[in-house]
Amino acid sequence: MQYIPYNKEQFAWTQWGPKEIRKAYENSIAHKEKVYAAIKLVPDFDRTFQNTIAALERASYVESPQMHYVELLLEVSPRSDVRKAAKETLDEYSQKIVDIEYDEDLYHAVLACARKNEPLEGADKKLLEDALRAYRRMGFGLSTEDREELKDIIKQISKLSLEFSKNINDWQGYILVTREELEGLPESYITGLQKDNTGKYKITLQYPDSVPFIKNAESEQKRKELQTKLLQKGGAVNLDILGSLLRLRRMQARLLGYKNHVAYQAKPRTAKTAEHIEAFLTDLAKNVSPLAARDITVMCDLKRTSTGNPDAVLEYHDLSYYLNESEKQTCNVDHEKLRVYFPLEKVLDGMFAIYAKLFSVSFQKITDYPVWHDGVELYAIKNTEGEIIAYFFLDLYPRENKYGHAMAFPIVQGRLLEEGYLPPVSAMVANFPKPTSDTPTLLSHPELTTLFHEFGHIMHGTLTQAPYASQSGTSVARDFVEAPSQMFEHWMWDTESLRLVSEHYKTKEPLPDSDLKNLIKAKKHMIGYQTMRQIIFATFDYQIHTEEEGTPDAISTYNTLVKTYLRVQTPEGNLFPAGFGHLIGYSGGYYGYLWSEVYACDMFTRFAAEGLLNPETGGSYRLWILEKGSSMDELEEVRGFLGREPSNRAFLQEIGLDTIKPE
Repeated sequence: MQYIPYNKEQFAWTQWGPKEIRKAYENSIAHKEKVYAAIKLVPDFDRTFQNTIAALERASYVESPQMHYVELLLEVSPRSDVRKAAKETLDEYSQKIVDIEYDEDLYHAVLACARKNEPLEGADKKLLEDALRAYRRMGFGLSTEDREELKDIIKQISKLSLEFSKNINDWQGYILVTREELEGLPESYITGLQKDNTGKYKITLQYPDSVPFIKNAESEQKRKELQTKLLQKGGAVNLDILGSLLRLRRMQARLLGYKNHVAYQAKPRTAKTAEHIEAFLTDLAKNVSPLAARDITVMCDLKRTSTGNPDAVLEYHDLSYYLNESEKQTCNVDHEKLRVYFPLEKVLDGMFAIYAKLFSVSFQKITDYPVWHDGVELYAIKNTEGEIIAYFFLDLYPRENKYGHAMAFPIVQGRLLEEGYLPPVSAMVANFPKPTSDTPTLLSHPELTTLFHEFGHIMHGTLTQAPYASQSGTSVARDFVEAPSQMFEHWMWDTESLRLVSEHYKTKEPLPDSDLKNLIKAKKHMIGYQTMRQIIFATFDYQIHTEEEGTPDAISTYNTLVKTYLRVQTPEGNLFPAGFGHLIGYSGGYYGYLWSEVYACDMFTRFAAEGLLNPETGGSYRLWILEKGSSMDELEEVRGFLGREPSNRAFLQEIGLDTIKPE
């Protein structure tokens, strides 16, 4: 396959200002309207797959990447005027694109093409099926009145979703602590903190500040203060937005004939029905509950022992701290002390070596192309012939108003064009600790696992060979999209792989065997609690999206689940749902994190049997899973890779339920 070369000018969007953003929007809309007009002019008797369905697909090939540029700049640009322009443009785009897509003549053009019964197979057949399904889910086939109502609902949902996410990203806050109140934190963490004008240290709500503090600070009072602020993210305005979104999503589902929003979301995914999701979560909660209860008891006992108070109560702000303390005592693993063995440069070199061997590619850093911030790096991926097949950005350090978690963003989706294959472009955005003048970025093992997870998304997005952009890379069912990246987390629990990504940042000595063994032994430490935490998030998302009437009390729903399954009281006045950003992207689909873990664990069994660095197994995985995207049914891809029907046996073993009969 021949790949289309890029040049430096094609990355100029990283430097866009408000004027360029506006121009890109206007050009994208004009191009799409022009292509759509041409499609509608084709007489029905002349309609073919190429001049109708494929033409509809190609109509987005200017607009889609342009808007992906704008979406990314909204999340990562250091310039407030760029973020403001991006937000305003996306608001306008989200409304305009609905008007463009709600075109009766285009719908009839697709129907006319389908009635021709042109023999199609593979990706072409699926593209037609996807187009017909998309129009059905837009309400074509409903009365004109109902369709107009649905169109208005979709516009409102899009606008409110953008506002909800922006409110989380823009939320700022911190607590002040003295040097004594930093007891339990390593010196490398403390030296990276900012101070106020009184000399006190600032602990911000950003991940590199807040997570280590919550896990390690001995001061319960300060952990509680920080946790309280974290649970206010998004603010009361996001609770109001969420209430509106939940009502609108319910209305959308019912107009289309579904009982609730989860049923609407599940239909095109691997779960298929809300009943399957409910049964999955209910059974899992029932079986995991004894393990979670055991873990909670251990943490509570540890608190009582460490405080000398036999009546001490385990509270919400204690969970991460005593989980960490228990791991130190039980497994002899201190993640903060182990950071010195995971300098980012060594980690990246080792990670690239692993993926290079598995997938027969190489990675080249590009230094003379524009990026949106001087801390961002651009890489090219090359095949064995030295041909560039994809690009990806790494934006790994926190900044004010930057996206606050870790995520892989698709920017340009791969697709087959007349002149060759267009290389995909992705970006990995994270918030790892910044290097200091005398210490490089040092990762904890959980951060290392996050890196491998997100880079799994990058590989899924960039090694695609799907013929159509809408089917390429991570454009798969939402309850499958996490599976490829979750599978890659397993490499960070393997001795050989860990050796490839570790060395002491000063002495270059390897991670000691004793620490390596202890780390791997800790993999299933408190797996009951950690799995139950995900069950709670998924069940919370499910329940608020299946309420039949009124506005669900999201706070009460979350509080009740935590109390029921963890026996812990959530802080009074918490606004957890306001800051739970997954309610936008997953929208009734958070169950997918656990659901896709079933496939991830199952697919890993082949690597476990044949070798984690076996290039033949990696080549098969690339062929069946990474290259195909959604150009074929996702479960058919899994069957193709495994050579058998999928099973939940490996998943049950992974979460400590070895005695449960697998399906």
